[in-house]
Amino acid sequence: MIDYINISLDAATPETFAKLKYSGNPSGINIFNHLIANAKNLVNARNESEDSKLEINASFIVYPDNYHEIYKAAKLLKGIGVGTLRMKQDISGKNLLSLEQTKETEMLFAKIDELVDDKFRFVKIHQLNNPSEMERSFNHCMITDLVAAIGSDGNVYPCNYNACVGGVPYGNVIEHSFSEIWEGEDRKKIKKQLPEICPTVCDPFKNRSNRLFQAISASQQKFGSEMTEKYVQEIIGAINTD
Repeated sequence: MIDYINISLDAATPETFAKLKYSGNPSGINIFNHLIANAKNLVNARNESEDSKLEINASFIVYPDNYHEIYKAAKLLKGIGVGTLRMKQDISGKNLLSLEQTKETEMLFAKIDELVDDKFRFVKIHQLNNPSEMERSFNHCMITDLVAAIGSDGNVYPCNYNACVGGVPYGNVIEHSFSEIWEGEDRKKIKKQLPEICPTVCDPFKNRSNRLFQAISASQQKFGSEMTEKYVQEIIGAINTD
């Protein structure tokens, strides 16, 4: 059973949605309206189900063309019944906000914080205008042993940042089972090329995860798996105590 879904919104109006996602094509306006209607239907279906634990989220990538709509989007989503708004910024670093736009956005963030309650959360995935946060800070991508991304065409990619034009897939789940792809030779070959074939930027989560895995790997080589496990448990215990 699905227990998590994220809606890529990036706008609060049909016009901005069409501009960002459909190059201004009028069809984008109808798609936005359809998306909002589907979100309402999804919330209603979740609420009517006694067994559903579905967490409904929406993401908003802040650009110079849409930052001014994020508060309006938050109000819209909360009114629908979406539980979380996740704020991101353009990981390429090419469409960051100006200093003036950043100040305006931070004021809108403060207004959104006032909407937060036990049914609505506002999560800031990225720090505004901090490109260094997105610079790849690892030389071996271990997180791809735990995650993958399946594109709308059925292609299985190392992660969501590779699921783009020019991305190299492991295989296609329409043609082969996921287990065959995951254990297949093509995935092994592609894994050896990571992260050299990846975009030059990465998200904070994957950066932090890979740095952690590199530290654990180095500890295993130096102290062995048993001592490393002991150290990890001590760290977890200290965190829980705090």
